[in-house]
Amino acid sequence: MVSSTDEKLVLWSIKKPLACLAAKVNKVMDDVPKSVAILLRRRVSVRAEMMSSSEADALLQLIFSNTFIFQDHYIKIIILLSALKITFPRVTTLVSYQYSLCSEVLDACLPMMPNLTEIRALVDDKLSSLRVIRDQAKNLERLYLPALCSSTLKNDDLSRLFFKDKALNLVNERFSLGENLPLSFPKLKHLALPFKFPESLPLFKMLLHHYKDCNFEWHYVQNSDVSVSLFDSALCPTIDLNHDHGLKHCELRYEDLRFPYIDDVFTKWANLQSLLLVMSSSSATIDHEHARSKLTSILKNCSKLKLLQVCVLSSNVDRCFENAVVVFRQGGMKIKELCLIDSGSGVSHERTIMFLNCFPNITNLTLHLCHRTSCKSTLKLKGFSKLVKFKLVIVDPPITPEYLFPFFPFIIKILELCPYLQDLTLPMGQIVLSHVKSLQSSFRRLRTLNCQVYCNFVDTNFVVELTQFIIGSSIEELSFKRLTHVAGLPSDFVGMVVDDIELINSDHVSQYVSSASGVALRYHDRAFRVQPW
Repeated sequence: MVSSTDEKLVLWSIKKPLACLAAKVNKVMDDVPKSVAILLRRRVSVRAEMMSSSEADALLQLIFSNTFIFQDHYIKIIILLSALKITFPRVTTLVSYQYSLCSEVLDACLPMMPNLTEIRALVDDKLSSLRVIRDQAKNLERLYLPALCSSTLKNDDLSRLFFKDKALNLVNERFSLGENLPLSFPKLKHLALPFKFPESLPLFKMLLHHYKDCNFEWHYVQNSDVSVSLFDSALCPTIDLNHDHGLKHCELRYEDLRFPYIDDVFTKWANLQSLLLVMSSSSATIDHEHARSKLTSILKNCSKLKLLQVCVLSSNVDRCFENAVVVFRQGGMKIKELCLIDSGSGVSHERTIMFLNCFPNITNLTLHLCHRTSCKSTLKLKGFSKLVKFKLVIVDPPITPEYLFPFFPFIIKILELCPYLQDLTLPMGQIVLSHVKSLQSSFRRLRTLNCQVYCNFVDTNFVVELTQFIIGSSIEELSFKRLTHVAGLPSDFVGMVVDDIELINSDHVSQYVSSASGVALRYHDRAFRVQPW
């Protein structure tokens, strides 16, 4: 019989993390049923010595990382660890963007993570899954559930999630009586849900009122007309009652600028950092002089504002857009993060340049643009000397590889004016890759390349060229997203032919990329990342 002191010496003498893990697991064998011990030895002690095993990958994350990225092939080891009642106090964040977590998996995972403060995950739309999160993760500070189906889950269901199993009508009654309610997540600081307005408005109001220290994130639905003002119906009353509310984001229709009290609200709003300005067909009818005055006041008085998003939903808002540009020329210096969303309206090339030139200090730029047959303008871009992150999304998916060709010289001009660019996201194909390679000498600081690969646009030559580009660059991370189909690949790349909701098979690609460029391919969030060994 080995003494307790001797056991500790043996454990400390083992230097390899996986071997040490196996030894520690063996140490608890005496306390578990024989059948579980046998399974554990097979699954952990033996396979933990294999770096390529999914069990080892899961265990390494649980023990040495504060973030656990769940994948479907972890299920067996998670069930096993759950049966042993082993906890991993280091883990504070649970991520699952590739696998939809059901109630059974959540019930196995969450008790193992007693210090969990953040969940970023796909979760199925069953009430049982929400109940597990409510009951097993009471110390959450950040909750991101971006894909919950609002057509399946009603306001009552979500009310029971956030208000300790209380239906929305009861929450409303307590609100009308001026009574406080016990909260499921009293420490919550950030909540991201796919609220659907105006249907979600009654629930959203109650969440804003009771979760006073929480910032809310919702996905804007680009409708052709925005009939309900979220600012007037929910955001304004919230800030009017609590100037120090944790809410940092505001969604504002251009026509909301007509409200006489708008100056007062934005002056009081202590924590505002992000503004989404929406221009739709109904925006064209308001007094533009009045709107310009109010928008100028907002940019002047909101000292913490750093993110500006402008969404154009209609083709008849040219006057609104030009009016806003006049304001941005004066107040755009303070903006650090910028997003322009052209939802099929066709904001002209010249107006896009006018808009971008208003923001010389941005570090992060995102463009959601629709296809243009030509890009001609007498105006010139002024440059982006501080830009480190650029993302381009084409609203209407390309039909052929040549589809992006007339449009891309404009994007190349932007990239030429970004000497400190570190993170780049582009719709990627053979033609785009050729353009990017022509700027390789300018990308001395580029660390991350995110490729949005469209169907039938890549083949073996594309993969080879991309690998060669990586070899000659400073890129450390490469991700593929939204791959719908890859044609003409050899048999060893057959795993890359996938559906819309799937991703590239890392086993096939990693063999090629790692051997050719000396980098390894692995999962990261919703994409595979190429990183140095």
